[in-house]
Amino acid sequence: MTEVTPLPESPVKECSRCRQTKVRSDFHKCTARRDGLNSWCKECAREYQRAKPNGVCQVDGCQRVTTMGSRKCDPCYAGAPPLAQAHRTRGMPRYDDAGNRLCSDCLEYLAVAEFGVHSRVPDGLSRFCRPCARVKNVRKKYGLTIAEAEKMWASPCNICGFFADGEMVIDHCHDSGGVRGTLCHPCNVSIGHFRDDPALLDKAAQYLRRFPRGQASQDPPEQTEVRHAPRARGWSTHKRRKSICP
Repeated sequence: MTEVTPLPESPVKECSRCRQTKVRSDFHKCTARRDGLNSWCKECAREYQRAKPNGVCQVDGCQRVTTMGSRKCDPCYAGAPPLAQAHRTRGMPRYDDAGNRLCSDCLEYLAVAEFGVHSRVPDGLSRFCRPCARVKNVRKKYGLTIAEAEKMWASPCNICGFFADGEMVIDHCHDSGGVRGTLCHPCNVSIGHFRDDPALLDKAAQYLRRFPRGQASQDPPEQTEVRHAPRARGWSTHKRRKSICP
């Protein structure tokens, strides 16, 4: 492979558009070029950008007109919703003088304890506070608003009727993603172990009816065929097990 020899650094450079010789500070940086500077000067690049036709803002839900060929309109860059996440916190420090952290969604400085853990963020904390993260998770995972989710969390279990504030979960189909109802944690884990298969639940019910509560069979258990259970998506178990159900 041929090595690229860098050009000797010169205090001036000629713009390839206006053909004027200017100092290096009049050019934008460009690491792809051998001299590290753009071929056009800043003034020519600015004029070319302004001459671009207007377009439509590409932020989801925004139909404002853009200028100078920009992908986003001025309100979206300035912070008016709808706005891309990367531009909402532009220029805002991550921590204030009191040590509170900035939430990238509500744009408020809150205590560090109000944020969850995130290993991919440099400081190890989530960019969103816990209430904002809960709203985003409900919308992304279940397709519900926070009001609809709060109503389901305030409902008793659809299987056993148990209710405890703060312990109810939203059950959904792992194949289609549709919400099915509200369950308590034991019921939700139980149907996950049965791989959401009604046939296995019926067999389990028949098995329990053979032995009333407090009694056990004195006969040796019947031998059934042993086969590997399929690894279904959403099967809430910590390891692969063998099923004794034919």
